[in-house]
Amino acid sequence: MLDYVKRSHKAGFKKDECGFLALYKLDGEPDIPCLCDVSEGIGGMKFSAIPRAEVGSRTVIDIDRGAYFPLEVKETPLSIRRAHGKPSRDFFSAYKNSSSVAIHRNSVDLANQELRHHGIYIDVEAMLLHSRFERGYDRRSINLTRSPH
Repeated sequence: MLDYVKRSHKAGFKKDECGFLALYKLDGEPDIPCLCDVSEGIGGMKFSAIPRAEVGSRTVIDIDRGAYFPLEVKETPLSIRRAHGKPSRDFFSAYKNSSSVAIHRNSVDLANQELRHHGIYIDVEAMLLHSRFERGYDRRSINLTRSPH
């Protein structure tokens, strides 16, 4: 990870230019940069909270606020065919021996305290060490807009 920080510094990024970046922005708050802004919704569907009285026939999934996991799980068997995995094959083939992706893993903080369980866990540190990710990072970081000083 240190190599990435050094490379970013060489590309002109300064420590005070770093900040938080959300993967998805689902509504207007908080106002932080994001990779994908869907705050206006997708296909007419908005991602804002719906009051219980207005739920109607929509499916509600109550989430445990401590574990971020559904309070009730209804399992549905699915048939998975080879064609379903085809769009992701290249990604998983490239990262298969890197420990970048794990199924059913508990995350821990720096003090080794267990935080929560993840059905699919992305190990960012392992991903950063992978040559494919490194090439993509280098290629894309050059084009990032820098804040004016």
